[in-house]
Amino acid sequence: ALLVIRREHDAWECPTGQRLDRSETDHQQRLVRYRAPSHACNACGIKVHCTDSEEGRLVERPLDSWLQSEIRRFHRGISLALLLLAALLLFLEIVHFNRARDQLVLAAFLAPVGGLGVRLASEFWERKNC
Repeated sequence: ALLVIRREHDAWECPTGQRLDRSETDHQQRLVRYRAPSHACNACGIKVHCTDSEEGRLVERPLDSWLQSEIRRFHRGISLALLLLAALLLFLEIVHFNRARDQLVLAAFLAPVGGLGVRLASEFWERKNC
């Protein structure tokens, strides 16, 4: 069943006139979720054409436009590439230096760079699959 967005109310409307109000804003996944009341959907005559959920029809809308999300992803990719390059250079310098103290200092820099890289990579790949 087709839904109509009602921007003035920050809601969606189903073909039977039922409003789907904003139920959640997920800033981590950059989504806004709208849900119709379960009692309305469960009693609706066209429910089988609309949803199989017992909790009411759910609509998810991205917070960002496609362009904004792709620009953000591009910048994450550039940042990830630079972190990987920094980690590679630190690793090569660790191998190059023979003194344990020098290696320890370089490893101290490698640890946070690696941690940031792992975090950024997981966000980068997670966003791609959304």
